[in-house]
Amino acid sequence: MKNSHSSSLFHFTRNFNSLVSIIQEGFRFSYSGEQITRASISGIPPTDNIFVALPMISFCDIPIELCEEHRSKYGDYAIGINKDQLIKHTGGLLSPVHYTLTDNPIRGAYAHHKAYIEHLKRKNEILAARPPQDVHIKGHNGIVYTQAHIFDTKKDGIEILSAIFFSWKEQEYASFSLGFTKNYFCSHNGNEFCAYDECEWRIIIPEDRELNGIAVPWFWSEEKYKEWKQSQQNTFLDWDYQLKLPDEYITDIIVPSQEDCSIIANILEKNGQDSLTNKIRVI
Repeated sequence: MKNSHSSSLFHFTRNFNSLVSIIQEGFRFSYSGEQITRASISGIPPTDNIFVALPMISFCDIPIELCEEHRSKYGDYAIGINKDQLIKHTGGLLSPVHYTLTDNPIRGAYAHHKAYIEHLKRKNEILAARPPQDVHIKGHNGIVYTQAHIFDTKKDGIEILSAIFFSWKEQEYASFSLGFTKNYFCSHNGNEFCAYDECEWRIIIPEDRELNGIAVPWFWSEEKYKEWKQSQQNTFLDWDYQLKLPDEYITDIIVPSQEDCSIIANILEKNGQDSLTNKIRVI
């Protein structure tokens, strides 16, 4: 049986100039603000009102011939990227979205994230008051572990930070869980739709990951995200960072008219990207 998913990942845009910019300069990360708790199902209202806005690049792996509904939502211009090559290139920051009918996985990851933030705050307060010292502990398996301990002069015990605080990797577990999880049913502009039909893939930047020496934030408040978006006048990450992929990764350049086809072919030839002209398709 033929696979129902394409071997390429498609990124759609409404703007011809945006398509040209992606081909020549690379993808820009854009914040997506999402209500990530359950949309109403059979009259059940959303729970917990968990909101997050995170920087991502979105794709889908719907075969291009079946993308009519998708194009009507996101634009008639698209670029296709070889799925296997992009998986290898992005080093784990790319994943298909996990769709869930209930919000239990989302609430669990969010609780983990909140706990990490609270523990991190406490850890910083303790470290500010009492710098840690390295202590070597021999485990039952004979391996010697080096851990950061704080000697409490007010008590006879030792407080083991590594045992009570989450690690950076555990924070990224929560980020990845929330960043790659979406409701099966979602609402957009008051209209409910089945998000599962979009077959979405994402490249995300984990929360507080540094780019060019600056930690990239996620927004956990819709109000704060709106304030940030208004100050930026757009939704794009404002750091000077774009994901530029080799031309050989590109499998398709989709345009809606023959006129667009001719224009983009001329642009590619002038830019020394002649090899891409035979990948242009009019749909």
